Formats: sequence, structure tokens, C-alpha cells
Amino acid sequence: MPKWVKRLREIAARNPDALPMWLRNPAPEKAWYRITWQTDGGVPADDAARPVIVMLNWLASRKKLTRQGMAVLKSAQAGDIGSLALTHSLVDPIAACFLIPIGSVGGNRTASI
Repeated sequence: MPKWVKRLREIAARNPDALPMWLRNPAPEKAWYRITWQTDGGVPADDAARPVIVMLNWLASRKKLTRQGMAVLKSAQAGDIGSLALTHSLVDPIAACFLIPIGSVGGNRTASI
């Protein structure tokens, strides 16, 4: 382990507030889609959330959402869409395989038809 990593861990153990904010917060979970990617570009939040809600509804109808996924879907349907994202933790493993882009399977960058 590099010395700088050890030093950061020592600082975090002694005084977590001494670390910059970006080191205190863990990286967000990887996602297939985040509405913030759209809203940061000027798309209204309702329009940006629609694809995620449609996908979560579709997965729920096939019983492919985890408990967390069901909770997120209910929350989104109630209008809480501020940080909505389609992530691995929301879907069953088989559904996650379905959501992987065709071009990324097997290391290929493009899909052949």
C-alpha cells in the first residue's frame, strides 16, 4: 500500500473533518442511467425520470426488482425523483444481465448484427 494511502487513513481515523469533502463521501454506485445526467443538461426532471420509472415498472411487473428497487419505485411514483438512478442494487442479478449494453458483452465495443 502506498504511503499516501496510509497517511490518508491515519488522518481519517484521527480527524475525518480534516479530509476534503470528496474524500469523505464514497463514490456513487455505478448506474446505467441517472436523471442528473439529463437535468444537468437542462432537461426537466420529470422528463429525465420517465425512462427510469418506466424501466422500474417493467422490471417490477416481472418481479425482477430487489426490495430496495421496490422502495425506490414507490418513492419515484410519489414524486421523489431528485436523485433517481437505475443501479445494480435495484435489480436482481438476472435483470442486471439484461441491462448490460450489448456492445459491452465479452469486451466488444460494438454489437454485430
